[in-house]
Amino acid sequence: MARRCRTGIVVALWALALWGPALCWTGPVSRRSLLAASVGLCLGVPRQAEAQMEKRVAFPLPKGYRDAVVEAATTLKNALELEEKYAYERPPAEVEKKMTKLEQDSTRLVNGYGMKYVSDKGIPENDPLRSHAVYFYFGQAVGLFKDALKEDSLEVNRKQIIKQLKQALDTVEEVGLAQ
Repeated sequence: MARRCRTGIVVALWALALWGPALCWTGPVSRRSLLAASVGLCLGVPRQAEAQMEKRVAFPLPKGYRDAVVEAATTLKNALELEEKYAYERPPAEVEKKMTKLEQDSTRLVNGYGMKYVSDKGIPENDPLRSHAVYFYFGQAVGLFKDALKEDSLEVNRKQIIKQLKQALDTVEEVGLAQ
């Protein structure tokens, strides 16, 4: 049975709904290409080199940021894990419904995170959050996800993306909440 990648289609459609006119294309475009472009537009998450991780800091996070990253990372991770579970078979109707909801939620949350914390209109370039380990790990996960969709290699990279999302979530737990 063919492999499935429903998360990508939903993310692309959501981004298209949000930025419709901004996504002007000429000629035919595959769904994967549209998704990669829309994720890139929504989340221009910087892909820092691993060597730059040495400069990352880990301080207690502000509640708003912590909540946003935990919700977005958890929902995307759950969507990818459920998609992985049913990669080679058709899921039951109730699971299909749950998948659709998770995909819609993860799209909304990741795009919201990108608009609030990553985009030019988000936090200032010199904000300390941009040098935080959680910002780095979540950015790496989203960047990997974007690249996997662009290269049509989500099935190969899904475990690594999930691992990066877990690393971001673990770091959130380690650093705690700012008072």
